[in-house]
Amino acid sequence: MVAGALGAVCGEEFGGLTAEEFRGSFPLWAPRGAGSALFGFYKLRRSGEFLRKEGESRANKETCVRVGDTLLLKDGIELAWNDPRALEADELLARQRFSKADQAGLGATTNTVALRDEALCVVAWIKRMLRLKPSHFQNPANCLFTTSDGKVLSSGKMAQALKSAAGRLGLREEEVNVISLRSGGAAAMYHAGFSVEAFQRRGRWASGCWKIYVQDAHDTARDVAERMAAASVTLL
Repeated sequence: MVAGALGAVCGEEFGGLTAEEFRGSFPLWAPRGAGSALFGFYKLRRSGEFLRKEGESRANKETCVRVGDTLLLKDGIELAWNDPRALEADELLARQRFSKADQAGLGATTNTVALRDEALCVVAWIKRMLRLKPSHFQNPANCLFTTSDGKVLSSGKMAQALKSAAGRLGLREEEVNVISLRSGGAAAMYHAGFSVEAFQRRGRWASGCWKIYVQDAHDTARDVAERMAAASVTLL
């Protein structure tokens, strides 16, 4: 069973992190690092949809999330970023303006409601970012996750931090990468009992390729061999 918010270990091709493992990595993270990782996880985002590709000077202007693509809410009421009540928000809306599966360019919006466990709550981390640098949120054209030099957080830095955390937790670093956030989010929804349609919509998968992201968990696969061995069939 997937415990907490951060999903099952997703197998050898796309390694995910559990809630406990992710929580243990926080000494390595500033608010924007933790916020961006949780954003990628809960929103099932591709790396280019919230990070800058390593080696490139700028993020993809069509896909990378900007301040103007996001909105905080309190009790269902939309709040401006300069509204003092934004620091009490309990929900985050985020619009994906364009993605490779969205050929019509219609975009898609998802919401994420605050968690009791603030360490795993993307709403709480976004509010920490707002508290630390409110001026950043006054320009809707700013990319949401930037470093102190003004550049968008890179996928290479994210991968490095995730691998470092994995190593400290005794996981195989080579199995963990930025895609672990998207695959871990998909696996978490799958093993939490959400319908295929629900996480396919959230991840904006137009085909069945989501299946390569979702791996079996130890508990769900525990009785596979026993059931196979006990099967009784009459072949045609």
